Amino acid sequence: MKVPWKWLTEYCRSPWSVKETAERLTMVGVSVENVVHDSFEGKGLVTAKVVSVSPHPERPGLSVGFVDAGGRTYTVVSGAPGFKPGVVTAFAPPGSKIPRKGSQKKQGPGEDGSSRSDSETFEVVARDIHGVLSEGMVLSVNEILTGEGPRPGEDIVIFPEGTASGLPLDEFLDLDDYVFELELTPSFSHCLSIIGVAMELSAISGVPVRLPQTLASWSFLDPAGSRQAEDDRSAGAHESKGQRGMIEVVLEDPDLCPYYAGKTILDVKWGYSPIEVERRLYLAGMRPINALVDATNYAMLETGQPLHAFDLDKLTGGIIQVRLSRPGESIMTLDGVLRELPPESLVIADARGPVAIAGIMGGKETEVSEATRNVFLESAWFNPKSVRATSVRLGLRTEAEIRFEKGVDPTAQVACVERAAELITRVSGGKPVPGWSQARAAKPPRRKSMLDLGYLEKVLGKSIEKDRVAGALRRLGFSVLDKGDGLEVSIPPRRVDVAGQVDLVEEVARHLGYGNFQGQPLKVTVSPKVPAGVIYKERVRDLLRSLGGSEVMTNSLCGPDDIAAMGWEADDPRANPVKLENPLTSDESLLRTSLLPGLLKGLETNKRYKAAGAIIWEIGTVFFPSKEELPLEKLQLAIAASGTLAPKTWNALPLEADFYYMKGLVQSLLGGLGVEDVVVEKRAGMPFHPGKSCKVLSNGVTLGETGEIHPVVLEKYDLDRRTALAWLDVEALRAMSREPRYQPVPRFPRVERDLAVIAPEELEVGAIERLVKREAKHLVGFRVFDLWKGSPVPAGKKSIAFSMTFGAPDRTLTDDEVTSEIEMIVKKLEQELNVTLR
Repeated sequence: MKVPWKWLTEYCRSPWSVKETAERLTMVGVSVENVVHDSFEGKGLVTAKVVSVSPHPERPGLSVGFVDAGGRTYTVVSGAPGFKPGVVTAFAPPGSKIPRKGSQKKQGPGEDGSSRSDSETFEVVARDIHGVLSEGMVLSVNEILTGEGPRPGEDIVIFPEGTASGLPLDEFLDLDDYVFELELTPSFSHCLSIIGVAMELSAISGVPVRLPQTLASWSFLDPAGSRQAEDDRSAGAHESKGQRGMIEVVLEDPDLCPYYAGKTILDVKWGYSPIEVERRLYLAGMRPINALVDATNYAMLETGQPLHAFDLDKLTGGIIQVRLSRPGESIMTLDGVLRELPPESLVIADARGPVAIAGIMGGKETEVSEATRNVFLESAWFNPKSVRATSVRLGLRTEAEIRFEKGVDPTAQVACVERAAELITRVSGGKPVPGWSQARAAKPPRRKSMLDLGYLEKVLGKSIEKDRVAGALRRLGFSVLDKGDGLEVSIPPRRVDVAGQVDLVEEVARHLGYGNFQGQPLKVTVSPKVPAGVIYKERVRDLLRSLGGSEVMTNSLCGPDDIAAMGWEADDPRANPVKLENPLTSDESLLRTSLLPGLLKGLETNKRYKAAGAIIWEIGTVFFPSKEELPLEKLQLAIAASGTLAPKTWNALPLEADFYYMKGLVQSLLGGLGVEDVVVEKRAGMPFHPGKSCKVLSNGVTLGETGEIHPVVLEKYDLDRRTALAWLDVEALRAMSREPRYQPVPRFPRVERDLAVIAPEELEVGAIERLVKREAKHLVGFRVFDLWKGSPVPAGKKSIAFSMTFGAPDRTLTDDEVTSEIEMIVKKLEQELNVTLR
């Protein structure tokens, strides 16, 4: 937000210098990030009176005139229609300087500590124009302010009758100014207007705000809000039906637009704004366009209420509909872009279709132009969330949208449209039609809040007299009533940032001065009890750190491409994520259903930076659709490894990230967590490789999956090396975990026996392990050490060799005891699994 100093002090005369005013505003939260001294770049320009004019002897359309520049007369050639005897205009004599066309302003330090804004200039010289020497130039507003030529239909500037000749233009127009560049936080949306900043200045200086007469007549700054159209008793105010230029307004979705007001002005004359208006718009960061549009922008900057001007004669059907967009609708906006309207976008439509995107930008087909003679001004209140959502979906931000999305005064629409109508008629003439084309679904509510002085003291750490509190709030425009131990505060409608008691405390604190409150030691009771879930997560983290790798934190948002890359089936819950209503980008439009896409992106980044290998892991939340208002949340652990994890040495081969590495890492983790009876089953689902993956279970409960990644998925993430992943459900993992228990060192010797068996090729080794553990009473260890397929093993079979360790805590087992258990194992293997001794 840019605030020109002279515009600001027109409403509230500051008792301090520019620099001190900026500092005081910043101290109450209206952060002035920079003060720029924007000097008028023209040098040597003066006022001059046209003495006489005659046609150019060679060129029709041009005139030759004599201008009096205050003691000296110059010959000037001009084609401007306003170049007539008797007018006083702006004149650039030879040797004067005006801004160079298209030059960019440069900023440097000013003598008063502000930044200084300068631009390049070019020198005016006398030149021959078709046989006549022209000693200078008479100037249009655009030439004075920008150095560019006159705009279409623009005449030279004409000053009031009686203006003296020879006055230096920079002094006569008083165009030098300072500009406050504000960096506003969301709670200062009321300062997105010059009058809003003036209110803050008034509160700290005690100087009252002086409103333009039109706004004052509508009680614009009243604590209860501006007067409403229904309260107006002026002649003709409600005699609108049937009048020329009146339009029927229909609110199809009153929740998104509860009030819409339109003002009709007939028989306007198209033209450009006065130089002082255009200068203020430039200083405030807006480009002047024409007098009709400038008036709406000026009123918006002044009041904070966005307005829009339609060419009344381009609206069809005599109706304005405020409704949601329909499938297939589009609109050519004022910037010349044809935009497809997203579903559920609020639009302004006439009988043919959309003519504006509500609260964001108008349509090209109904814009005002040189042919415009009748204007329809729009002033409405649009739902901030709706405006924001449409803006994000379209990728379109405007000054109007910024104000609507933060919230505008719901009572100010008529007051502001009347102010814009006043500005238009002052410059462009025309006749405002009495009354308004309007529709109201509901009146804005009156908001009140109690401010408990005890609560204020508790928050600020200091007792403040009731009168001081009430005085600070009244200076800010609040209405305050004494209610004994507290104050009843009526919140002005324009203060959409104030919702309750805590906001009122902030208002009091910032205007009494944060520096007046001394720090106090915090007096809080900290509970020493840490939630069990937090302790368990730290236990998992400690184990993972000991096993290697680095913890990462990935984005909880993902895009459709991330979900598609995983290859999940349509009926897999992970393939049906929760969609965001108003995503910033399509890549962040979904809540993640798995941590795996984020880790794969991390591995992809490591590869791009030429890392030989990497192990990363994350503990985070994943989300699934729910019948409740909020999504279902689950805590998940995911581990990812890729490439060479340890290089080759003289006594060891390189360690690669493969299925066996990841399976071993998961088993080590589960062992450290005390998860017992862990079994694995072949073939996990996507995104895992069907022959190099497994499910991990404990006591029949699925804990997760691990394995190498499917080649199709690897290709989508541009990973050309072996990559293994694992994911585990932390809640299921915690349910199966046991606290570490002391295991004494065995006092008696163990007995080891090996068996080699022939098993069906499709039989999982895990099935043999589960049977052995079930049947062997004294088994304390089981390890597979050999697997063979091929000759001399018969086709369709495989040879498995495994070692078993037996032991008892109270004695040494005899050979007969061990042999008896092995015989039982061999018998059961043959009966149940068709496994025979080799």
